[in-house]
Amino acid sequence: MHGFNKWTKVVLVLLITFFIAIWFFVFYKQDIGKILNEITLRSAKVEKIQGENEWQIVDFSDIAGETKFQSYLNDKMYPALEKYRMYGIEIFNDVGFILVDNEEELRNIVSKKYSDDNDMWNKEWDKIPSLVQAYLFSSRDKGKTFQKVTLGNGNPQGIYRKDNIFLVLVDHQDKHSTSVYRSLDNGISWKKLFDTQIGDMLKFKGIVDSQSFIFEWKKWGTAQQGLLITHNSGKTLEKLPNVFQEAQKKYRLSIFDKEEMLFISEDGNITAINIKTNHVRSQKVKLPTNKRIVYIEKNRETQEIYFKIRTNKDDGTRLKYNNDQTEIFYLSEEKYIPIPKLKRNFEPFVSGNYIGGFVRLKGILTHVWTFDRIHWHFEFLPDYLLGPNANSIGVGYGQIWMRIDAIYNPNLVKEKGVYLVIGTLKNL
Repeated sequence: MHGFNKWTKVVLVLLITFFIAIWFFVFYKQDIGKILNEITLRSAKVEKIQGENEWQIVDFSDIAGETKFQSYLNDKMYPALEKYRMYGIEIFNDVGFILVDNEEELRNIVSKKYSDDNDMWNKEWDKIPSLVQAYLFSSRDKGKTFQKVTLGNGNPQGIYRKDNIFLVLVDHQDKHSTSVYRSLDNGISWKKLFDTQIGDMLKFKGIVDSQSFIFEWKKWGTAQQGLLITHNSGKTLEKLPNVFQEAQKKYRLSIFDKEEMLFISEDGNITAINIKTNHVRSQKVKLPTNKRIVYIEKNRETQEIYFKIRTNKDDGTRLKYNNDQTEIFYLSEEKYIPIPKLKRNFEPFVSGNYIGGFVRLKGILTHVWTFDRIHWHFEFLPDYLLGPNANSIGVGYGQIWMRIDAIYNPNLVKEKGVYLVIGTLKNL
């Protein structure tokens, strides 16, 4: 009887495996074939493109000075990017940056060293926020080679540019404060300009010139906030006049453009205040029916301001996020760019003439994009990208950089794990 049960289980497993295989090849593959039919666009043609864009894997273990990551869980070796927490990818015309810190590596070290001592584990774990280091990886040859710069303690918040002026803001979890760094040599070397006091957190708002910067300030754990400006590279910070502070309280969204701070409501009311003269002007943007503004950003390549917009119901209430595709609206043209309506939503990226993003359809990571705002294209990414998630995506100047959580194919990589994948776009 025991043997019968054993073989019965074997037969059942084989039958289940057989039916799963039948389902995949008959139904799943048919579903994949129907993805094109599932993509409908409000006012554009969608064309399937395959193999036109080039995708390559970058192993950070090959960067000079980098070492592989050895996990305390199984002592196995993983690619170097595994040990870094990524905070963003920014691509400019002549240089690209990846912002990371080493918190994952520190947590791994503590877990491995004190796995049998809970008291020491807790003590050392609590020290990690004060020990974390912020780093920049930069490439000036479109991802062929990378250089690493250590900024100092903290978590990198973002990198910003105007002409030859670069700023990086680094936050400190342990002090709830911010450090500001500047580079004047294309991000090769960095100088710390200043640290805020404990409890004072900054967010970037704009670069006026090489010494004048605008920040949004918040006092940790309180409702205190405001807009600050420095005219001497951070030696002193002062509040902008009350007209700016009141506009910030009234409107949720703001951006610095040329010499003005623009404050925007979600229904398209704009208050623009000149940073030098304090002159105030008002503007009303005519949005498409039932649309609201959720983000305001600037196209790095063209310097155009655009809104990311979503849809309200007829009664003014909001759609559920899964049914509310983010779309694009250009401010200067008051031009609405509809986005393909897919089974799942995706967050669009804008750079130059490119508008696009990534969505998982039937389990396949799919790239959807346009270069002319009318004709849309999509491609199924290479097989090794079908399963993993794409995180920390950066788009700019004909390239897409993205962190892929796990690539397993032994024909492509030495160790399974986290890799940077770079796509080179063909301008159709």
